[in-house]
Amino acid sequence: MNIENIASELKKCELFSHLEIEELISLAKISSPISFEKKQIIINQDEVGDCAYLILKGVGKIYRLTQNGKEVPLGTVSTSQIVGEMALIDDLPRSAYVEAITTMSVLKIPKNDFQKLILANPAIALKLLRTLSIRIRTQDEKIITIYDSDLPNRTISNLLLLSNAYKSKVIPLTHDQLASLVGVTRPRLTEALHSLELQNIVKLANHTIEII
Repeated sequence: MNIENIASELKKCELFSHLEIEELISLAKISSPISFEKKQIIINQDEVGDCAYLILKGVGKIYRLTQNGKEVPLGTVSTSQIVGEMALIDDLPRSAYVEAITTMSVLKIPKNDFQKLILANPAIALKLLRTLSIRIRTQDEKIITIYDSDLPNRTISNLLLLSNAYKSKVIPLTHDQLASLVGVTRPRLTEALHSLELQNIVKLANHTIEII
Protein backbone atom coordinates (compact mmCIF):
# COMPACT_ATOMS: atom_id res chain seq x y z
CA MET A 1 0.00 0.00 0.00
CA ASN A 2 1.22 3.51 -0.75
CA ILE A 3 0.97 6.40 1.70
CA GLU A 4 -2.15 7.84 0.05
CA ASN A 5 -3.99 4.52 0.29
CA ILE A 6 -3.02 4.12 3.94
CA ALA A 7 -4.22 7.66 4.68
CA SER A 8 -7.53 6.85 2.98
CA GLU A 9 -7.98 3.78 5.20
CA LEU A 10 -7.14 5.79 8.32
CA LYS A 11 -9.79 8.35 7.38
CA LYS A 12 -12.46 5.61 7.49
CA CYS A 13 -11.73 4.96 11.17
CA GLU A 14 -13.92 6.93 13.57
CA LEU A 15 -10.95 7.85 15.76
CA PHE A 16 -9.11 9.53 12.88
CA SER A 17 -12.10 10.71 10.84
CA HIS A 18 -11.72 14.36 11.85
CA LEU A 19 -8.07 14.69 10.87
CA GLU A 20 -7.05 16.82 7.89
CA ILE A 21 -5.38 15.19 4.90
CA GLU A 22 -1.93 16.46 5.92
CA GLU A 23 -2.41 14.99 9.40
CA LEU A 24 -3.58 11.70 7.93
CA ILE A 25 -0.52 11.57 5.68
CA SER A 26 1.73 12.09 8.72
CA LEU A 27 -0.04 9.26 10.53
CA ALA A 28 0.12 7.05 7.43
CA LYS A 29 3.89 7.41 7.30
CA ILE A 30 4.28 5.71 10.68
CA SER A 31 1.68 2.99 9.95
CA SER A 32 2.52 -0.32 8.33
CA PRO A 33 0.27 -3.08 6.89
CA ILE A 34 0.62 -6.58 8.36
CA SER A 35 -1.51 -9.75 8.39
CA PHE A 36 -2.77 -12.28 10.92
CA GLU A 37 -3.90 -15.82 10.24
CA LYS A 38 -7.20 -17.29 11.42
CA LYS A 39 -7.16 -18.05 15.18
CA GLN A 40 -3.97 -16.05 15.67
CA ILE A 41 -3.86 -13.88 18.81
CA ILE A 42 -3.48 -10.22 17.88
CA ILE A 43 -3.51 -8.76 21.39
CA ASN A 44 -2.81 -10.57 24.66
CA GLN A 45 -4.67 -9.71 27.85
CA ASP A 46 -2.45 -8.20 30.58
CA GLU A 47 0.52 -7.48 28.32
CA VAL A 48 1.78 -3.89 28.07
CA GLY A 49 0.88 -2.69 24.60
CA ASP A 50 3.28 -0.95 22.24
CA CYS A 51 0.92 -0.35 19.30
CA ALA A 52 -2.64 -0.21 18.03
CA TYR A 53 -4.15 -2.03 15.05
CA LEU A 54 -6.58 -0.61 12.50
CA ILE A 55 -8.48 -3.41 10.76
CA LEU A 56 -8.44 -3.25 6.97
CA LYS A 57 -10.09 -6.60 6.29
CA GLY A 58 -11.45 -9.50 8.33
CA VAL A 59 -13.16 -10.07 11.67
CA GLY A 60 -11.73 -10.52 15.15
CA LYS A 61 -13.25 -11.36 18.51
CA ILE A 62 -12.57 -9.60 21.80
CA TYR A 63 -12.70 -11.57 25.02
CA ARG A 64 -11.32 -11.83 28.53
CA LEU A 65 -10.19 -14.90 30.44
CA THR A 66 -11.30 -15.35 34.04
CA GLN A 67 -8.91 -16.69 36.69
CA ASN A 68 -10.21 -20.23 36.06
CA GLY A 69 -9.62 -19.89 32.32
CA LYS A 70 -13.22 -19.27 31.25
CA GLU A 71 -13.62 -17.14 28.12
CA VAL A 72 -15.90 -14.13 28.52
CA PRO A 73 -16.89 -12.66 25.11
CA LEU A 74 -16.89 -8.87 24.81
CA GLY A 75 -17.72 -8.44 21.12
CA THR A 76 -16.33 -8.46 17.61
CA VAL A 77 -14.35 -5.99 15.51
CA SER A 78 -14.10 -5.61 11.75
CA THR A 79 -13.16 -3.31 8.89
CA SER A 80 -12.25 0.30 9.79
CA GLN A 81 -12.33 -0.38 13.53
CA ILE A 82 -9.30 0.04 15.76
CA VAL A 83 -8.15 -2.16 18.64
CA GLY A 84 -5.54 -1.51 21.32
CA GLU A 85 -5.74 2.25 20.83
CA MET A 86 -5.43 3.04 24.55
CA ALA A 87 -1.89 1.65 24.43
CA LEU A 88 -0.98 4.66 22.28
CA ILE A 89 -1.45 6.98 25.24
CA ASP A 90 -0.99 4.94 28.43
CA ASP A 91 1.32 2.27 29.88
CA LEU A 92 -1.37 0.07 31.41
CA PRO A 93 -1.72 -3.66 30.59
CA ARG A 94 -4.10 -4.71 27.81
CA SER A 95 -7.60 -5.31 29.17
CA ALA A 96 -8.60 -8.17 26.84
CA TYR A 97 -7.57 -10.59 24.12
CA VAL A 98 -8.20 -9.94 20.44
CA GLU A 99 -8.17 -13.05 18.24
CA ALA A 100 -8.60 -13.36 14.48
CA ILE A 101 -11.78 -15.19 13.48
CA THR A 102 -10.81 -14.93 9.81
CA THR A 103 -7.57 -14.03 8.09
CA MET A 104 -7.06 -10.35 8.88
CA SER A 105 -5.19 -7.46 7.29
CA VAL A 106 -4.40 -4.56 9.62
CA LEU A 107 -2.42 -1.37 9.92
CA LYS A 108 0.02 -1.38 12.83
CA ILE A 109 0.45 2.02 14.53
CA PRO A 110 3.52 2.00 16.84
CA LYS A 111 3.17 3.77 20.18
CA ASN A 112 6.57 5.51 20.20
CA ASP A 113 6.14 6.92 16.69
CA PHE A 114 2.57 7.97 17.45
CA GLN A 115 3.59 9.88 20.58
CA LYS A 116 6.36 11.67 18.69
CA LEU A 117 3.81 12.60 16.03
CA ILE A 118 1.29 14.16 18.42
CA LEU A 119 4.03 16.01 20.34
CA ALA A 120 5.05 17.59 17.06
CA ASN A 121 1.40 18.17 16.04
CA PRO A 122 -0.70 19.12 19.11
CA ALA A 123 -3.76 19.73 16.90
CA ILE A 124 -3.90 16.00 16.19
CA ALA A 125 -3.97 15.20 19.90
CA LEU A 126 -6.81 17.66 20.52
CA LYS A 127 -8.95 16.19 17.74
CA LEU A 128 -8.36 12.65 18.99
CA LEU A 129 -9.29 13.66 22.55
CA ARG A 130 -12.55 15.15 21.32
CA THR A 131 -13.38 11.95 19.44
CA LEU A 132 -12.54 9.80 22.47
CA SER A 133 -14.73 12.04 24.65
CA ILE A 134 -17.71 11.53 22.33
CA ARG A 135 -17.08 7.77 22.33
CA ILE A 136 -17.08 7.63 26.13
CA ARG A 137 -20.30 9.66 26.35
CA THR A 138 -22.13 7.30 23.97
CA GLN A 139 -20.63 4.00 25.14
CA ASP A 140 -23.26 3.28 27.79
CA GLU A 141 -26.08 4.08 25.36
CA LYS A 142 -24.63 1.67 22.80
CA ILE A 143 -24.34 -1.12 25.37
CA ILE A 144 -27.94 -0.62 26.46
CA THR A 145 -29.12 -0.65 22.84
CA ILE A 146 -27.25 -3.89 22.10
CA TYR A 147 -28.61 -5.73 25.10
CA ASP A 148 -32.11 -4.34 24.74
CA SER A 149 -32.32 -5.83 21.25
CA ASP A 150 -33.73 -9.32 21.12
CA LEU A 151 -31.37 -12.26 20.76
CA PRO A 152 -32.37 -13.26 17.19
CA ASN A 153 -31.51 -9.74 15.99
CA ARG A 154 -28.14 -9.84 17.77
CA THR A 155 -27.50 -13.25 16.25
CA ILE A 156 -28.29 -12.28 12.67
CA SER A 157 -26.21 -9.08 13.05
CA ASN A 158 -23.17 -11.19 13.94
CA LEU A 159 -23.91 -13.64 11.12
CA LEU A 160 -24.09 -10.83 8.56
CA LEU A 161 -20.77 -9.45 9.81
CA LEU A 162 -19.17 -12.89 9.46
CA SER A 163 -20.77 -13.44 6.05
CA ASN A 164 -19.17 -10.24 4.80
CA ALA A 165 -15.79 -11.33 6.17
CA TYR A 166 -16.00 -14.84 4.72
CA LYS A 167 -17.53 -13.46 1.49
CA SER A 168 -20.03 -16.31 1.67
CA LYS A 169 -23.56 -16.86 2.93
CA VAL A 170 -22.39 -20.09 4.51
CA ILE A 171 -20.80 -19.50 7.92
CA PRO A 172 -18.51 -22.39 9.00
CA LEU A 173 -19.07 -22.02 12.74
CA THR A 174 -20.55 -24.42 15.26
CA HIS A 175 -23.29 -23.32 17.65
CA ASP A 176 -20.73 -23.24 20.46
CA GLN A 177 -18.44 -20.91 18.51
CA LEU A 178 -21.25 -18.55 17.52
CA ALA A 179 -22.67 -18.56 21.05
CA SER A 180 -19.27 -17.42 22.31
CA LEU A 181 -19.25 -14.51 19.85
CA VAL A 182 -22.81 -13.41 20.62
CA GLY A 183 -22.20 -13.73 24.35
CA VAL A 184 -24.89 -16.25 25.31
CA THR A 185 -25.10 -19.91 26.24
CA ARG A 186 -25.38 -22.53 23.50
CA PRO A 187 -29.03 -23.40 24.35
CA ARG A 188 -30.07 -19.75 24.03
CA LEU A 189 -28.13 -19.38 20.77
CA THR A 190 -29.71 -22.56 19.37
CA GLU A 191 -33.15 -21.22 20.29
CA ALA A 192 -32.43 -17.97 18.46
CA LEU A 193 -31.16 -19.83 15.38
CA HIS A 194 -34.29 -22.00 15.26
CA SER A 195 -36.37 -18.83 15.45
CA LEU A 196 -34.46 -17.40 12.49
CA GLU A 197 -34.84 -20.70 10.63
CA LEU A 198 -38.61 -20.65 11.11
CA GLN A 199 -38.60 -17.17 9.57
CA ASN A 200 -36.62 -18.52 6.58
CA ILE A 201 -33.72 -16.21 7.40
CA VAL A 202 -31.13 -18.95 7.97
CA LYS A 203 -30.71 -22.61 7.12
CA LEU A 204 -28.97 -24.88 9.63
CA ALA A 205 -26.73 -27.79 8.63
CA ASN A 206 -23.96 -29.84 10.21
CA HIS A 207 -21.34 -27.34 11.54
CA THR A 208 -22.56 -24.61 9.18
CA ILE A 209 -25.13 -21.84 9.19
CA GLU A 210 -26.37 -20.46 5.87
CA ILE A 211 -27.99 -17.06 5.46
CA ILE A 212 -30.87 -17.41 3.00
